[in-house]
Amino acid sequence: MGIFSLITVAWAFFYLLRWIHLRKRKQDTGEQFIRWGLSVDNCYFYSQPFIVTNQCITIIGFQEIDDNKSPIFYSVVKMSWWGKRTVYAHCLIHGNFKDTKGFQITMENIPNGEDYKIEVFSRYRMALGRFQLR
Repeated sequence: MGIFSLITVAWAFFYLLRWIHLRKRKQDTGEQFIRWGLSVDNCYFYSQPFIVTNQCITIIGFQEIDDNKSPIFYSVVKMSWWGKRTVYAHCLIHGNFKDTKGFQITMENIPNGEDYKIEVFSRYRMALGRFQLR
């Protein structure tokens, strides 16, 4: 009975550490670029969940589109457990931004909370890019 209790406590401790690590990783997504690629048959990209504080986020990014002028939609969404999405903010970015400046979007009036995602949509065009959250 003692060894079973020891193993159970060890597993519980392991999962607690894993949960803490994943939670911290969610908060640190603003320090790295998130890469995305879209095509005709895969026109949506969803980022990993993140936390909104101060009721706003800033997206700094780069994008390249096959025709150099089509818009890419960036949206802040929350997904329910059955897949229904709620859009809290959105913006269109037209054309290529692949130089050192890129683009910057500030989305405001987003309720503070967690489990938000960035949705990138290309209207069935080939596109690729990367963005960073702040």
